[in-house]
Amino acid sequence: MLKRGELDVKCGADLQAFGTFPNLARHLDFLNEPCKAFSQRLDKTEEKLFSHVTDLTSSGQFVKAFTEKNFALCTKIATAFPMAIRARSEDGKKSVVHVAVYDNNLESLKFLAGFAEVDWNMWDSYGETPLMRCIRHGMSDEIACWLMENGADVD
Repeated sequence: MLKRGELDVKCGADLQAFGTFPNLARHLDFLNEPCKAFSQRLDKTEEKLFSHVTDLTSSGQFVKAFTEKNFALCTKIATAFPMAIRARSEDGKKSVVHVAVYDNNLESLKFLAGFAEVDWNMWDSYGETPLMRCIRHGMSDEIACWLMENGADVD
């Protein structure tokens, strides 16, 4: 199995071996482009995989920093990895918006409002949006009103 970077070398070496046969080399030149294209696709796949792993790590760090109310670190992480805002708690049951609602913490919700990636209508593992959770479990009316004013769906 060829490793990344070896593919171009192997394809190039194969074509150079036919250099003594100009016609054959010219006809086989079409092989070089697919080899380069494959190598580029491999590079892109590797980049995407690295990006997903980084996002997952960043999401975990974001949730931890958020629950500790370390908003300076949250801002750093969310600026570098915007999708970290959509992270879920360690148990996977709730979003960071749910965490703020469970904690009855308006300050945390206002912090999250500064990021475009926030989904005010994301469901938790019980099928409840943050607004539904807030109303059903008797959380602060102030938080319920704030959620509705900032995009939480009433339906």
